[in-house]
Amino acid sequence: MGRICEKDVRIRKPRNCFGCLRRLKAGDRGHIQTNTEEGKIYSITLCADCKTKIGEMHYDDEFYEGELKDTPQ
Repeated sequence: MGRICEKDVRIRKPRNCFGCLRRLKAGDRGHIQTNTEEGKIYSITLCADCKTKIGEMHYDDEFYEGELKDTPQ
């Protein structure tokens, strides 16, 4: 997996955080990460808590949808 870009945004449409599946409402702050894997480009949305958690991970560490739900900070 390669990271293309990431940025902090204000959520426009309700969606779930990829890391913990918490529902983000319109107007909430979120973090968008755009990645590439096996020639495909995709984006994930993270809440502030999950952004902090992945900031403490090694660059090559992987996590899957909902996997950060129960990990302590």
